[in-house]
Amino acid sequence: DQIAAMLDRDPKVPATVVIDYLRRDGYAGGITILKEHLARVRPSFLAARAYQRTTYLPGEISQLDWWHTGRDIPVGKGAAREAFGLVTTLPHSAAHATVFTFGRTIGDLLPAALGCFERLGGAPEKVVCDNDAAIVKERRGGVAILHDEVAAFFGQLGIRVVVLRPGDPEAKGQVERTNGYLETSFLPLRDFRDLADLQSQHDQWTAEKAFRRHHRRVGAIVGDAWRVERGYLRALPDPLPDVTRKGEARITRDGFV
Repeated sequence: DQIAAMLDRDPKVPATVVIDYLRRDGYAGGITILKEHLARVRPSFLAARAYQRTTYLPGEISQLDWWHTGRDIPVGKGAAREAFGLVTTLPHSAAHATVFTFGRTIGDLLPAALGCFERLGGAPEKVVCDNDAAIVKERRGGVAILHDEVAAFFGQLGIRVVVLRPGDPEAKGQVERTNGYLETSFLPLRDFRDLADLQSQHDQWTAEKAFRRHHRRVGAIVGDAWRVERGYLRALPDPLPDVTRKGEARITRDGFV
């Protein structure tokens, strides 16, 4: 809408300026209700603009995204399923971690995210992600409302979640580029016996290849930059959050799984 277009151009535009433009198009409401609406929707525009940078403080943020590997992994009895990777990056050092799953539900997301933070050595101040259905329950006036389990998980880790507006992948460009790097540098010419083998091969490749490469933007070897940044990450809580998700479903007499 018109307000969204104005905030997209300038997230800090004051209500007095917004109302002048709206009244030219027939807006008859008062400035109080407009200010209340801007207070609800402005944070998502500010957040998206804030992270469209190429330099970051150590431990400041991570970026998180699902990677569709396109690889079918054997699951037994001749069957196979596509593997997904939850990729988490630290843009300051360009370090990354990936945990592989067969699904992208909340039950997959939480243990995968915890596994990524364990591999990266701690928790950043913020995590930037897109409007993923496993993270966001709904949007109210442009503000993302997290699923209760997701909010509790990141709250226990002391991480603030910044959800980007739909259709804005550029705001988490580091993790998008990492996904492309995995596509071209990790997957080719590899076969995997099962999900555990995929995870093991990736973790070994990350330590031996990805972390030993020189990253032009960072200006250093990724592993060296990561060891410095790790000192700025907060320690994970002890005990760790319970990320098991148990559920019960009823099926019909003729139902099948």
